[in-house]
Amino acid sequence: MNTWTQTEFNRWAKKDKDNSLIVLEVNDNGKTIVVDEQTVHLNEHTETIEEFADTYYTSLEHMKEMYGSDWEYLVLDCVVKKNNNIVFDSTNRNEVTDYMLNNYAIAT
Repeated sequence: MNTWTQTEFNRWAKKDKDNSLIVLEVNDNGKTIVVDEQTVHLNEHTETIEEFADTYYTSLEHMKEMYGSDWEYLVLDCVVKKNNNIVFDSTNRNEVTDYMLNNYAIAT
């Protein structure tokens, strides 16, 4: 079973089938805290991912060699859309914490 990996202070991801990742983001705009869940199909972002890899590494293959199967987590910033699929929102931080724990087994 795939487990959640925290990729940033407010983002978690886990590998899904067919070269895709399920991504959760918790965003606080000062009034409302939202939980955004989306599935990112890496095959749909090949050009963007290659541009990212070419900018920071010698090539995508080089990045894959360096990070092994975790390379996908590195490219999330260039392919994740903000607030694309809000699954929960609240003005109460404790409610968000409970939601993440109960639905995803993630302690925030």
